[in-house]
Amino acid sequence: MKFIAILFTFLITHLAYSQFVTYKNDTNFIYSVAGGTELFSIIYKSNSDSPVFKMQYSSDNNYSDSKFIDFNYTFDNKICSLQARVHNKKYLLMSSCQTFSPKIQIDNFKKTDDLFTIGKYTCNLYKAQVGDTKEYMALYTTNLNDGIDYNIPMQELQQVFSVKIPVLEKGEIVIEGGMLFENNTYWEIINYVKKETIDQEFVLEQNDLLDIYTTLVLNQKSKIVDKDHKLTPSFCLVQSHDDNDKLVDEKISDFLDDMCVYFENFGYSNYSNFCNDFDMEIESLSKKYKKYEILNTTQVVQFNKIAKEYSIDIRKKGIK
Repeated sequence: MKFIAILFTFLITHLAYSQFVTYKNDTNFIYSVAGGTELFSIIYKSNSDSPVFKMQYSSDNNYSDSKFIDFNYTFDNKICSLQARVHNKKYLLMSSCQTFSPKIQIDNFKKTDDLFTIGKYTCNLYKAQVGDTKEYMALYTTNLNDGIDYNIPMQELQQVFSVKIPVLEKGEIVIEGGMLFENNTYWEIINYVKKETIDQEFVLEQNDLLDIYTTLVLNQKSKIVDKDHKLTPSFCLVQSHDDNDKLVDEKISDFLDDMCVYFENFGYSNYSNFCNDFDMEIESLSKKYKKYEILNTTQVVQFNKIAKEYSIDIRKKGIK
């Protein structure tokens, strides 16, 4: 307990120096899942022990449009599986957390001598028998021959299907995974799309992490108090407009509620940046509502007009 108390004191002292912690990421592995209707991104910084972030989203979207993200965070040798809401493409506000041990159903993969061609890749096959059946889980891997160890990001594929990814050689990645049935049919579960270089940062609010550490690791009551700032955008205090379209009203209210949450946790630190992010979110939502026909053309115009009126208002009135 003495060690925990010292560590907790250190953590509080460390957090006092910074409101936020930022993780810069440079690599994105993309896999096709759910029969090709969705994509699964594994986002991380190479040569780093930073968290690995995971996002699942529609195949006609980009990961940057996703509103939810998962990642594991280790507190005092206890792994917490965190889910966060993504605000303005990079600010993460934790929405749930659970301590866990990964549930692995298949962990007996053995490498075969067989070689297979999948697309442009020559692949090795790892097989694992499913119980006493004549069915097998299959992993097809290839080696990119770049000398990079990909074991950490590849382990994150366990989230898609509950198998323990075997230890891979340097340069080796999973190309495809699925199930081999007794009648020689094959059910594909994941399929490699591409590896891309990105410049993506994710920002966490320190109080969020401290609260998780206090309540889940130390099993103590939360020590988090209200933010020390007293300023709030005017639209968080009063939301009113004369538009008669109920669906547009609903989308405007959802947008403003999200921006209030974003401001309370991140935006208050730089109001000018918050205003710019406010405008970016208007454009992003307008495109989304039009693309997926969530709103019709007239409704999109109305949404955009009302939202931009709030934008003008907060730039004039500021925060109160």
